[in-house]
Amino acid sequence: MTSSALTFTSQFQSHATEFLHLQPISLPEVVGTAQVKVKFLAAPVNVLDLLVLAGKYPVKPQTKYDQVLVPGYEGVGVVIEVGGSVTALHVGEHVLPKDHGLGTWRTHAVVEADKLVHIPTPSNPVFASLLKMGYTPAYLLLRNMGYLKAGDWVIQNAATGTIAQAVIQFARLQGVRMVNIVRDRKDFNVVRLRLLALGADMVLSESQLEALVQVQPLSHTRRIVLAIDSVFGSSGRRELGFLGGSGEVKLDVNEGLLFYKAVEFKGFRTLRELAGWSQEECGDLWAWMLKLYDEGQLKAPEVEITHWGSPQVQDAGELEKKLLYVVEKTANRVVGMPKQIFVFEQ
Repeated sequence: MTSSALTFTSQFQSHATEFLHLQPISLPEVVGTAQVKVKFLAAPVNVLDLLVLAGKYPVKPQTKYDQVLVPGYEGVGVVIEVGGSVTALHVGEHVLPKDHGLGTWRTHAVVEADKLVHIPTPSNPVFASLLKMGYTPAYLLLRNMGYLKAGDWVIQNAATGTIAQAVIQFARLQGVRMVNIVRDRKDFNVVRLRLLALGADMVLSESQLEALVQVQPLSHTRRIVLAIDSVFGSSGRRELGFLGGSGEVKLDVNEGLLFYKAVEFKGFRTLRELAGWSQEECGDLWAWMLKLYDEGQLKAPEVEITHWGSPQVQDAGELEKKLLYVVEKTANRVVGMPKQIFVFEQ
């Protein structure tokens, strides 16, 4: 069997697809005793993937064929063959990568079974493909970064992102209130209504937030106990001010913030937060999220799908051009652009 894969040889210098190519990769006819063969169904294109292509992400791709690397750090697949000693997975079961770096930008793969986590058959594979790097970080941000009670308020910027939209929904399920900040944009009212429909309590543009701070700090009337900053700069400083109750502040870590106002600074990385989780625990978490989706309590973000067909059916040169365009589009993303997803043809 041959897999169609996007591969790269070295970090790019000028543009994201500089060393990215579509190539066929021959897979072994018989998998190893502890391995499984997987057909991928969907794989997102994330900003994290661009950091990988640039050589700036600390976790490197795990999959290498003849000195070329396979990118793609999340996605969903289905098992089509299992090795003789594999008992945790079976043919026909759906899986997600356990760790970063598996290499999901390919149609098929042979991998060690312990690199995968079994999940229930998803009603929407595209939603399932976003669980690991979209919905899991959102859940862990609320679970691990603060001590939240029903009625507490959280403020976050970059609120139209996939993770931020998931944060809104998990907060709603916990009774936690959300202030959501988005960049100034022409379609602000449309975005505001969309986020309110997900469960947001307040949606403000950056300029609206700045004006509000100058008139009356938001935290005078609301118990804001957690700020999630994905932008940094002045936007992040304003969030810090809400925790301290004084509007925008200079990033000066002093006794006033640390002791009197008890502000804590925590960096967040999904891989670190999941480090102590077993495959079974990850599987239970993702099964719960799929159940919430089927019940209508979680919704998928707006996505744009690019179909990845077989090079035998579709001209390989045209297919490569189409796939590389999606990667470049993500690298040059504009405000409001939907999440880009590769969907592999059945």
